[in-house]
Amino acid sequence: NVVFAADQNQNALDVYERNAGPGDMLKGNLWQMLDFQISGMGSQASFVGQPSIVNPIMARHIAGVDVLIGGPPCKGHSSLNNHTRGNDPRNVLYLAMAAAAVAFDARSVIIENVPRVLNDNRRVVETAMGLLKNSGYAVSDEVVNCQEIGMPQTRKRHLMIATKYGRPDIPAVTKAISTPTYRTLSWAIGDL
Repeated sequence: NVVFAADQNQNALDVYERNAGPGDMLKGNLWQMLDFQISGMGSQASFVGQPSIVNPIMARHIAGVDVLIGGPPCKGHSSLNNHTRGNDPRNVLYLAMAAAAVAFDARSVIIENVPRVLNDNRRVVETAMGLLKNSGYAVSDEVVNCQEIGMPQTRKRHLMIATKYGRPDIPAVTKAISTPTYRTLSWAIGDL
């Protein structure tokens, strides 16, 4: 049951509404919807006080969140971005996902991005892991080949999974959902 979706791109929200039908939607990014401060970096990172939700639409969903899923902007990490790669101001939105997980008291959080997120100058992956671990989550991360988990694409993605119920084992999950043959784009949308 998808209860809330946020994106700063209206076209993305329209597509999401047609496909997932969330109860509420909000145009904007998490940075604008949360109030939080961070102290330290990497494994030493922690929140100064409790992250809170400042948007009333988003605040309606604060209780009972099982899974928070997000893909912070990846353009700042892209190998095609020769201007701000690794030092793009949008890269810190990755930390907003950790803050949202704590603010929602989500039982689990999944953050997806390009593998180059691991090379960020601000160490956003290490810092998000530190924030989540220091907030009571068990955290695991892994670069996953999308073809191996049944997605009709050839790219790799970085996944971070955090839960309040023991350390997530991403390799075991990817093995459990792997497909014997690679799926094609026509498999996914050939009937449309």
